[in-house]
Amino acid sequence: MIAEILELRDVLGQKSRLAERERGLCAPVLRDQGLIPRIYGWFCELRGGGEEVYCRRQFILIVLFLYAPAVLAGGRMPRGLRRSIAAAAGFTDVTFVSHNVDTVFFYYRHYEGFRKEVDGLYAAICARLGAGSLVRL
Repeated sequence: MIAEILELRDVLGQKSRLAERERGLCAPVLRDQGLIPRIYGWFCELRGGGEEVYCRRQFILIVLFLYAPAVLAGGRMPRGLRRSIAAAAGFTDVTFVSHNVDTVFFYYRHYEGFRKEVDGLYAAICARLGAGSLVRL
């Protein structure tokens, strides 16, 4: 009986630590969806040009990581985020965002060039957000 009690204490402690870590990893950098059009403008300025669908996927990944990182791990999209992304980027079909969540993460995980470009763009956008005191990073 003592072994089970001690194991239970250990399990409960682990669950607590994991829940705390999950909260930290799921916490969005930004909450104000009104900033998404500005972020899109910066993204276009920094990105320059390129294949349209490829660029859209990069933008979706960056915005999801800023606003809802849990979505990239199978979590739910916050209300209105899909519509805000689509409106800022001029997508005619808002479902393009949710239909591409798995694709953007797959590209990020498996294609080094895509990952390096996204990481660079993300860092530059975060620098602008921090410089404009829009968020503490």
